[in-house]
Amino acid sequence: MKISWNEMSGREKLMVIGGSAMLLILIGYLLFIKPVCDEYVRLQAEVPDRVADLAWMRSVAGESRNLTAAAGKVVGPASLLRSIDESARQHNVSANLVRVEPVGDNGVKLWLENVLYTDFFAWFRFLVAGNGFSVSSLAVEKSGASGVVNVRLSLEQR
Repeated sequence: MKISWNEMSGREKLMVIGGSAMLLILIGYLLFIKPVCDEYVRLQAEVPDRVADLAWMRSVAGESRNLTAAAGKVVGPASLLRSIDESARQHNVSANLVRVEPVGDNGVKLWLENVLYTDFFAWFRFLVAGNGFSVSSLAVEKSGASGVVNVRLSLEQR
Protein backbone atom coordinates (compact mmCIF):
# COMPACT_ATOMS: atom_id res chain seq x y z
CA MET A 1 0.00 0.00 0.00
CA LYS A 2 3.06 2.22 0.31
CA ILE A 3 3.43 4.19 -2.91
CA SER A 4 6.11 6.81 -3.42
CA TRP A 5 5.38 10.22 -4.83
CA ASN A 6 7.30 9.47 -8.01
CA GLU A 7 5.24 6.34 -8.72
CA MET A 8 1.92 8.22 -8.57
CA SER A 9 0.18 9.37 -11.69
CA GLY A 10 -0.59 13.06 -12.22
CA ARG A 11 -4.20 12.53 -11.26
CA GLU A 12 -3.26 10.78 -7.99
CA LYS A 13 -0.81 13.58 -7.14
CA LEU A 14 -3.54 16.13 -7.73
CA MET A 15 -5.90 14.19 -5.45
CA VAL A 16 -3.29 14.00 -2.64
CA ILE A 17 -2.49 17.73 -2.94
CA GLY A 18 -6.19 18.64 -3.02
CA GLY A 19 -7.00 16.40 -0.03
CA SER A 20 -4.08 17.82 1.94
CA ALA A 21 -5.16 21.37 1.17
CA MET A 22 -8.72 20.62 2.26
CA LEU A 23 -7.45 19.01 5.46
CA LEU A 24 -5.28 22.05 6.24
CA ILE A 25 -8.20 24.40 5.58
CA LEU A 26 -10.47 22.33 7.85
CA ILE A 27 -7.90 22.24 10.65
CA GLY A 28 -7.30 25.99 10.30
CA TYR A 29 -11.02 26.67 10.47
CA LEU A 30 -11.55 24.45 13.54
CA LEU A 31 -8.50 25.78 15.42
CA PHE A 32 -8.63 29.48 14.57
CA ILE A 33 -11.68 30.83 12.78
CA LYS A 34 -14.49 28.97 14.59
CA PRO A 35 -13.25 29.80 18.15
CA VAL A 36 -12.91 33.49 17.24
CA CYS A 37 -16.41 33.56 15.73
CA ASP A 38 -17.89 31.76 18.75
CA GLU A 39 -16.22 34.19 21.16
CA TYR A 40 -17.48 37.15 19.13
CA VAL A 41 -21.06 35.86 19.32
CA ARG A 42 -20.71 35.26 23.08
CA LEU A 43 -19.37 38.77 23.67
CA GLN A 44 -22.11 40.32 21.54
CA ALA A 45 -24.69 38.54 23.68
CA GLU A 46 -23.12 40.03 26.85
CA VAL A 47 -23.30 43.65 25.66
CA PRO A 48 -26.88 44.34 26.88
CA ASP A 49 -26.01 42.98 30.34
CA ARG A 50 -22.88 45.14 30.51
CA VAL A 51 -24.82 48.23 29.44
CA ALA A 52 -27.39 47.56 32.17
CA ASP A 53 -24.58 47.08 34.74
CA LEU A 54 -23.03 50.39 33.68
CA ALA A 55 -26.34 52.24 34.02
CA TRP A 56 -26.85 50.71 37.47
CA MET A 57 -23.33 51.69 38.58
CA ARG A 58 -23.81 55.25 37.37
CA SER A 59 -27.05 55.55 39.35
CA VAL A 60 -25.38 54.17 42.47
CA ALA A 61 -22.44 56.54 42.03
CA GLY A 62 -24.81 59.51 42.10
CA GLU A 63 -26.48 58.23 45.24
CA SER A 64 -23.07 57.65 46.79
CA ARG A 65 -22.04 61.25 46.09
CA ASN A 66 -25.29 62.49 47.63
CA LEU A 67 -24.72 60.44 50.78
CA THR A 68 -21.14 61.64 51.06
CA ALA A 69 -22.26 65.25 50.84
CA ALA A 70 -24.96 64.73 53.49
CA ALA A 71 -22.65 63.12 56.08
CA GLY A 72 -21.99 65.01 59.27
CA LYS A 73 -21.00 62.91 62.29
CA VAL A 74 -17.25 62.33 62.85
CA VAL A 75 -15.77 59.37 64.70
CA GLY A 76 -12.62 59.78 66.82
CA PRO A 77 -9.36 58.23 65.55
CA ALA A 78 -9.18 55.66 68.37
CA SER A 79 -12.59 54.24 67.56
CA LEU A 80 -12.20 54.09 63.76
CA LEU A 81 -11.61 50.33 63.47
CA ARG A 82 -14.01 49.52 66.30
CA SER A 83 -16.74 51.54 64.60
CA ILE A 84 -16.20 49.69 61.33
CA ASP A 85 -16.21 46.29 63.07
CA GLU A 86 -19.36 47.00 65.08
CA SER A 87 -21.25 48.47 62.16
CA ALA A 88 -20.22 45.54 59.94
CA ARG A 89 -21.74 43.13 62.45
CA GLN A 90 -24.93 45.21 62.68
CA HIS A 91 -25.35 45.20 58.89
CA ASN A 92 -24.57 41.48 58.34
CA VAL A 93 -21.33 42.03 56.42
CA SER A 94 -18.72 41.08 59.05
CA ALA A 95 -18.42 37.52 57.70
CA ASN A 96 -17.67 38.95 54.26
CA LEU A 97 -15.09 41.45 55.53
CA VAL A 98 -11.88 39.63 54.61
CA ARG A 99 -9.37 42.41 55.21
CA VAL A 100 -9.23 45.73 57.09
CA GLU A 101 -6.11 47.84 56.69
CA PRO A 102 -5.58 51.12 58.56
CA VAL A 103 -4.19 53.96 56.43
CA GLY A 104 -2.60 56.68 58.53
CA ASP A 105 -4.52 58.11 61.47
CA ASN A 106 -7.86 58.67 59.78
CA GLY A 107 -8.19 56.21 56.93
CA VAL A 108 -8.95 52.57 56.31
CA LYS A 109 -9.00 50.15 53.35
CA LEU A 110 -11.63 47.41 53.34
CA TRP A 111 -11.98 44.25 51.26
CA LEU A 112 -15.30 42.41 51.16
CA GLU A 113 -15.89 39.16 49.26
CA ASN A 114 -19.21 37.64 48.17
CA VAL A 115 -21.36 40.13 50.05
CA LEU A 116 -25.02 40.78 49.24
CA TYR A 117 -25.25 44.13 47.54
CA THR A 118 -28.22 45.23 49.64
CA ASP A 119 -26.37 44.48 52.89
CA PHE A 120 -23.22 46.21 51.65
CA PHE A 121 -25.06 49.30 50.48
CA ALA A 122 -26.97 49.65 53.78
CA TRP A 123 -23.66 49.40 55.65
CA PHE A 124 -21.95 51.77 53.21
CA ARG A 125 -24.75 54.31 53.65
CA PHE A 126 -24.42 54.03 57.44
CA LEU A 127 -20.64 54.59 57.30
CA VAL A 128 -20.76 57.55 54.96
CA ALA A 129 -23.90 59.33 56.19
CA GLY A 130 -23.95 58.24 59.81
CA ASN A 131 -20.27 58.25 60.77
CA GLY A 132 -18.75 61.03 58.69
CA PHE A 133 -16.50 58.98 56.45
CA SER A 134 -15.62 60.14 52.96
CA VAL A 135 -14.89 57.71 50.15
CA SER A 136 -11.40 57.82 48.64
CA SER A 137 -11.98 54.92 46.28
CA LEU A 138 -14.68 52.36 45.65
CA ALA A 139 -14.55 49.33 43.37
CA VAL A 140 -17.57 47.03 43.17
CA GLU A 141 -17.33 43.89 41.08
CA LYS A 142 -20.17 41.57 40.25
CA SER A 143 -19.58 38.15 41.78
CA GLY A 144 -20.84 34.81 40.50
CA ALA A 145 -24.31 34.85 42.06
CA SER A 146 -27.04 37.37 41.39
CA GLY A 147 -26.99 40.28 43.84
CA VAL A 148 -23.58 39.29 45.24
CA VAL A 149 -20.55 41.57 44.84
CA ASN A 150 -16.87 41.89 45.76
CA VAL A 151 -15.89 45.31 47.11
CA ARG A 152 -12.65 47.25 47.57
CA LEU A 153 -13.27 50.40 49.60
CA SER A 154 -11.04 53.16 50.96
CA LEU A 155 -12.54 55.47 53.58
CA GLU A 156 -11.22 58.54 55.37
CA GLN A 157 -12.61 60.42 58.32
CA ARG A 158 -13.68 63.97 57.63
